[in-house]
Amino acid sequence: MPRYYQLTRKHSYALLFALPLLILYELGAALIAGPRQGLRNGADVLLRTLLATGGVRSTLAFTAILVVGAVFLIARERRREQIPLKAGVFAGMMVESVIYALVFGTVVASMTGWVLGGWRLRESGCCNG
Repeated sequence: MPRYYQLTRKHSYALLFALPLLILYELGAALIAGPRQGLRNGADVLLRTLLATGGVRSTLAFTAILVVGAVFLIARERRREQIPLKAGVFAGMMVESVIYALVFGTVVASMTGWVLGGWRLRESGCCNG
């Protein structure tokens, strides 16, 4: 198990695992938003705003910068040390991600319902206090 944690901290695993998710995210966001390109999450908006100050405004350029940066980091790491790429480690990362998503999704959904539910009660005037 310690070897799993050592490997998953390497760029070769972390970035190769994340790159397909980035590409799927960009494709999904483009399909949902259509030509408007208006639908994004908060972190995406902040990063895009920061890049826009440097002149990067298109989604393709943004994605290309991230992919080129990831490829550079992976290539640099693989030149320095021989890191075996094992399907089992990627499978473990997938299982770990699903568990985190289920736990955090449940917690966030519960907290959102609690916060918004409490807000609705106060707005309706049911609970004077």
